[in-house]
Amino acid sequence: MSVSLSALQKQPERLNGKITPKGAFAQQRRDSNKRKIAFNFTFEEWISWWESNLGQDWFSKRGSRLGQYVMARLGDKGPYSPENVKCITSEENHIEGNLGRPKPGNAAHARILGLSHKGKKLTQQHRDNIKKGVRAFYGR
Repeated sequence: MSVSLSALQKQPERLNGKITPKGAFAQQRRDSNKRKIAFNFTFEEWISWWESNLGQDWFSKRGSRLGQYVMARLGDKGPYSPENVKCITSEENHIEGNLGRPKPGNAAHARILGLSHKGKKLTQQHRDNIKKGVRAFYGR
């Protein structure tokens, strides 16, 4: 990165309304803590990891939007630590995160939905909307 590490450490988390590398690091650490996942990177290690994976302009390539790169845990398990993360696109991370989960439209998913709505009364309008949505989804 063209800016020195010490300069990055002195930056505020936001500058002119945009997040800075320091802010992105702090946000990832906060999000990890909220999810009760250990975050074992120092700021210096985090910057170095991104630079080694994406090059000098790493900050413009990382993020959760289509085509951007994320720091993903191996097997979606364990801490965020240098030996337990890989750099993949957000799309790849989304696909990996859904592996083994029931897909909409299958019996397991229907059971989950059924349990979450158990005992709730639906209005006729709500039932009609559900029918309309199911028909549109299956092209009927």
